[in-house]
Amino acid sequence: MEIQNVDICCGLGTIDEEKGKLITELFKKKKYDFVCRWSGGSSGENTININGLKYHTHIIPSGVFYGIKSIIGPDCYVNCKDFLQEIKFLKKKGFDTSLVKIFPNTHIITNNDIKNKYNKGISSCAKDKFYLNGILSKDIPELKDYIFDKELYGDILCEGAQGFWLDINQGNYPYVTSSYTLPYSACSLGFPPQKIRSIYGLVNFFDNIYNVNWLNLDKLVSSINISGTTNIIISNINELSKIGVYKYIWGEKNIECLSIVDLMNCIKNLIIDNCFLVKQIIFSDNPETIKEI
Repeated sequence: MEIQNVDICCGLGTIDEEKGKLITELFKKKKYDFVCRWSGGSSGENTININGLKYHTHIIPSGVFYGIKSIIGPDCYVNCKDFLQEIKFLKKKGFDTSLVKIFPNTHIITNNDIKNKYNKGISSCAKDKFYLNGILSKDIPELKDYIFDKELYGDILCEGAQGFWLDINQGNYPYVTSSYTLPYSACSLGFPPQKIRSIYGLVNFFDNIYNVNWLNLDKLVSSINISGTTNIIISNINELSKIGVYKYIWGEKNIECLSIVDLMNCIKNLIIDNCFLVKQIIFSDNPETIKEI
């Protein structure tokens, strides 16, 4: 069997784009053979809501919650202790952890990479990787039962970690992560870009890693176009009704609208006029579900 279609879920901002709820909706409507993480380490977090219960993962793909093979790709950085703790947690909750596998050439974060309790060791591990001095998952005995020794096939969902503006190349360097957050890096899993069917991009309306601010359309348009996003989801739109002020940033200016409907129409028109690959625009006002996918 060969790879048929690839859908990619990525963040268009910095953090907290609520990718988990998109992934949950995609699982309801599409059938996937694999869910894969293509980059990052355990510093990020995905939140999945199942039957009213919330589950969090940091490195293991969310397919495990739905009985789908969940693969950690070669551009990820794995801390054995963190990974095995997640496995233990998932087993305790009754999930099938035999579905979880790691590419044999995924790099391992060692104790020497971790400088303090707040440091996940990703940048140090990345340095070892590009110095050609890293340790691979296939070389670690405690991971031998989790090594992925087959090939991907069928339909694949790729989960991103962190957002566009934390990308090592496109982000606000040096305030970035030490890995690739853009969808093109998902090809490191072993498929050509022609297999990509849809790129789902998410952004939180109040997304900003340093200060809470209005949605910056200048930056969003840029991240949509560079990432190749085809389906965009703008979350947290419901918070505007609580504030009673309806603004966004465009042309480096705060633009105020009369109502939330007016604001959504303005944003939608700007995206349509400036992002020619976009096929769908969704405003999400629910922290747990996205109904329009």
